[in-house]
Amino acid sequence: MQCAHCPSGRMYLRRYEGSREIWACDTCGTETPLLDCERCERRRVRRLPSDKSAAFAEITRGEGLEVWACADCRVTKWRCPRCRRGWLQSPMDQYCDRCR
Repeated sequence: MQCAHCPSGRMYLRRYEGSREIWACDTCGTETPLLDCERCERRRVRRLPSDKSAAFAEITRGEGLEVWACADCRVTKWRCPRCRRGWLQSPMDQYCDRCR
């Protein structure tokens, strides 16, 4: 899988943290956990770099949401800014279902 942070890097499995796989880029060294995609059911959801999430800051509250996307089907997810564990239904939401 190609790195989302640099154009020439390839991701490899670096280590496990509990049951989570932590992948790293062989070029820039950026680490990200890979999560399961709800749509394609593959473990390909990774955190996008802040420069790619800057486009979402204009349509959202501008709080620097963590933006995650599937490398295969491109489904986008937004991490809850309050609890950092749940997911927002849309970037316009204030809190996830856990926080409500």
